Amino acid sequence: MRTTIQIIETIKNIENISSDYALANILKITQSTISSWKQRGTIPYKTLLTYCEERGYILNTLLTGEGNLYKERPLSDIEKDNLLKEAEITHNREIIKNLKNELKELKLSLKKIINV
Repeated sequence: MRTTIQIIETIKNIENISSDYALANILKITQSTISSWKQRGTIPYKTLLTYCEERGYILNTLLTGEGNLYKERPLSDIEKDNLLKEAEITHNREIIKNLKNELKELKLSLKKIINV
């Protein structure tokens, strides 16, 4: 189990912030509450649970530092469509790259024929 300071620093790292003030805004508490947690060495689980639920994180991972932070969930239809579109774009780019290479080879072959 991580210490209170480690948990606070982990959340700051996740959120890409450095100040207790910014963290307090994210957690919807006061900065003095964070100072109090640090002094007592405890954080209310309800606060952490709410934070994790809002962000889709796994509370146990935040507390222990072990495992995947993000909850696995089924993809929405929009996410599935976006993944398919990305795959299609990647595939099309590969086709274009291959066609450019073939065109380059054909041009070289044509030059050889013309120069003979």
